[in-house]
Amino acid sequence: MKVNELLLALVSGIAIFQQSNNVGAAESRTAGNGAFDSAPADADAYVLRSAAELDRRDLDGAIADSTRAIQLKPDDAAAYVNRGIARQAQGDFDGAIADSTKAIELKPDDEEAYVLRCAVKIAQGDFNGAIADGTKAMELDPHLAVACTNLSASYTSRGLAFAKKGDLDRAIADHTKAIELDSDNADAYTNRGLARVGKGDFDRAIADYTKAIKADSKFSMAYALRGIAQLSLGNDVDAQKDFDSALKLEPKMKPILERQIQEVREARRNKPK
Repeated sequence: MKVNELLLALVSGIAIFQQSNNVGAAESRTAGNGAFDSAPADADAYVLRSAAELDRRDLDGAIADSTRAIQLKPDDAAAYVNRGIARQAQGDFDGAIADSTKAIELKPDDEEAYVLRCAVKIAQGDFNGAIADGTKAMELDPHLAVACTNLSASYTSRGLAFAKKGDLDRAIADHTKAIELDSDNADAYTNRGLARVGKGDFDRAIADYTKAIKADSKFSMAYALRGIAQLSLGNDVDAQKDFDSALKLEPKMKPILERQIQEVREARRNKPK
């Protein structure tokens, strides 16, 4: 089955969503939340506040504070990573690539910077580059417990790159590894489901989307994709329930979802009997 418009759009969207949620030290973000009501005194403090702003999705604030941190401490790799995450989320992929590349120059063993650049390269269509960066991230310090979630994210990102190149078996293998590392990785379940749809394995795709929803009950993409798989199998009632749930969570996906629903219904009508 050819990966179509909805799947391609959601693959890129998942990569960006996953990156903005998984990259960065959890301890730093927790420490930064609400820590400063006035201007921070040094670069490290600006980095902490920018991380807290990323958690709140205050992208402009994160960019401003990361930039200030860089002005005060030009060799701070974490500031470049935080600014790169915010730029990526705003669609400034060139800026995100520049920031992640600078972070890697400053700190060649920074797996978070490689994960960030991997996700941006997926969005830009540079799948070979994404695979290379994802592989490098997985080579860096995989034995540290604190790196486990980031390592899972690396497999998820590289799996997306394989999927968009059409190498679905390797995509499934990477997403499976991501799940082994982090059993609550909703993105990995969803992405594995996408690859399985690409192979025509709708039943197992539905099982993966269901696991993604169990891990994150507000994951609108998982509901939408499960609905598409259900519709492809002729399970119209279950499909509509999933579409309703997806649109309740994310009304903006309605136009592309409606087009995909129409495509699936037309494919069913034209299917040889």
